[in-house]
Amino acid sequence: MQSNSTAAPVQVEYLTRPQAARLINMSTAWLRKQERLGNGPERIRAGKCVRYSPDSLRSFMQARAERG
Repeated sequence: MQSNSTAAPVQVEYLTRPQAARLINMSTAWLRKQERLGNGPERIRAGKCVRYSPDSLRSFMQARAERG
């Protein structure tokens, strides 16, 4: 049975660790260290691949800015 839905598919762009580091103006080493400490931004792991949502990176940085 086919659906006649005209809804557009949801498209989410995920960033690699180097792309994420550039977006938040930090080094990849800093990102890795924060992940190890459990303080890093939310990430998605698929095997060895790590990806970040731009929205979660922005939220993470905003929360750090608010803590002062």
